[in-house]
Amino acid sequence: MIALSFADNMQSDGSFEITTNTGTTVETKEAISQQAGVSTDTWKYVLSFGGQNMNAPTLAEADISTYVSGFIANYQKVKVQFGFDGFDVDVENGLNANYIKALRMIFRQVGGPGGEFITMAPQPPNIDPEVATCSENPWNTYVPLVSTDIIDYVSLVMPQLYNNGMPYGDLAKYVDGLTNGQWKITCSWAADDAAIDGSFNVKIPTNKFVGGFPAVMPGAANTVASDWESSPTTIVEHYKESSMLLQTGGIMTWSIGWDAWNNWEFIDKVAPLFQTSPGSVPRAKK
Repeated sequence: MIALSFADNMQSDGSFEITTNTGTTVETKEAISQQAGVSTDTWKYVLSFGGQNMNAPTLAEADISTYVSGFIANYQKVKVQFGFDGFDVDVENGLNANYIKALRMIFRQVGGPGGEFITMAPQPPNIDPEVATCSENPWNTYVPLVSTDIIDYVSLVMPQLYNNGMPYGDLAKYVDGLTNGQWKITCSWAADDAAIDGSFNVKIPTNKFVGGFPAVMPGAANTVASDWESSPTTIVEHYKESSMLLQTGGIMTWSIGWDAWNNWEFIDKVAPLFQTSPGSVPRAKK
């Protein structure tokens, strides 16, 4: 399971602020584990950057190296202070080429086996094999962050499958489109030392794909792409109909706060889907 705190007010020097959505003090992983009665090694504590109201920092080409070094230094400080296992990229607005290039550099420096647990939660337009366009915002902006040259540094890709239409109109087809290795797209604005021509191949390992759903309908502004996403019962039924979906890395929900409000119905019904696979459990977001 993953739980998150939030980072906002991101600056071009790599600095940021940490907040919560409850107005309480940010707690350490050890303190949270003690309160929950679980071992610290049974879950991941991740610092999430972005959200629906947060813009990416605007970076000039000359700012990239400063941002990268500043971000890593500031993250390492709070990692020691709070016990974070990694960070999550959930930036939905103002995505720009130099910020994406900076993230690719950061992923390579701190991610991968033995490194930070790096996740991201793109909106479907940010990573959509049906769309041939690759723009700085929003269409396929996250492609350079999930491409084959960078995916080994990423732990989980968790598309928020609500508020936008479902690519292909079908989740299993969407998963197949991201994992079968046939998708290649040019994002010339993201060309860097690792992808000089700006051409990116996408083949996300199936176990790194995590579908994101609302715990209750108010948590998704009462909109979902498909009717079966509207309740944990119908989500479970839909997953059980597809061997491909059952091979994915789990399920993420917005949010555990909404689920607590609903007497934990979402986690109680969805958790058994993945508990048969060691280490694969529903992913709790925000």
